Amino acid sequence: MNGAAFIGGILLLLASCGGGAGSCHSPTPLPPGQTCGPVKNNPQCKTNSDCGPWGVCDIEAARCAGGINACCTISYDCWNGECMNGVCSSTQLLCGCDSDCTLGAVCSQEGCIKVAGTPCSVESECSSRSCGADGLCACAPANYPANGPACRSQSDCCNGACVDGECLRAREGGACKTDADCAQGLCTAGACRCLSAGTPIPTPMDVNNLYCCSGHAGGTSFTCE
Repeated sequence: MNGAAFIGGILLLLASCGGGAGSCHSPTPLPPGQTCGPVKNNPQCKTNSDCGPWGVCDIEAARCAGGINACCTISYDCWNGECMNGVCSSTQLLCGCDSDCTLGAVCSQEGCIKVAGTPCSVESECSSRSCGADGLCACAPANYPANGPACRSQSDCCNGACVDGECLRAREGGACKTDADCAQGLCTAGACRCLSAGTPIPTPMDVNNLYCCSGHAGGTSFTCE
């Protein structure tokens, strides 16, 4: 679901729409002794204030949905579709700093996420979209040269590198351990390097090498030019 709304001073936005807000706007404090905040049942809502401090007015669905720390029973009760132990999480919602996020999530350019090693219950909580059998978010794979999973440090990525807040294959000259760490070329002496001119490429569909190499050497073989 894509969309945006203000609740308790926080702009709620799904990660597909962008990154952090740039300033902290911590969630609305909960009532004394309670672990979540109630949401008004108001199908005629026009603004978030019609839904209470922890509610979001979903005008298209004609309902008040739960924002961060709202009480919930099922996923549908929450604006972001994630009800964790009776509380709406902050997962994938826009943030400006870590204090905007809840349940162990941290703020990234893709919104509130849980990185590798953070306790999790469902896959959607994790940047890697993988909650391991040990109950911890797994590291995120860097499978593409662009638009990778959100990260905060190198350890959040299984391979490649944490580049500008995303797990990406390392660029030319970037540190690497194996060829899979590189966006192009091969891992040579600990750095990603394009193949030198004249180097044969044994596999025509070797996408990593074809990013920086082209040309036929005859038959099905390719050679860098």
